[in-house]
Amino acid sequence: MKASSGHVSRTSLEDSRSFSRSAESGVEECHRRVEVAAKEIGDEGKQYLTVIVENSPEVKEVVQTFVSPNRELKRDFSIS
Repeated sequence: MKASSGHVSRTSLEDSRSFSRSAESGVEECHRRVEVAAKEIGDEGKQYLTVIVENSPEVKEVVQTFVSPNRELKRDFSIS
């Protein structure tokens, strides 16, 4: 007994839609997890830079220059 092509097409379409919904849900969850991880990494990076800046006058000078509103970098730095 042969299955009609309409039935096969309908089943394939339903399977495709189901897979699409499942994949979309998985992508949304991955996106949410990546956002959380990126925020945590960013926060940890800021804390790390804060400690470095507080403990190293040379690094503090460099960081202040890069974050200053005046973006012209005309100063030379010697960090050793």
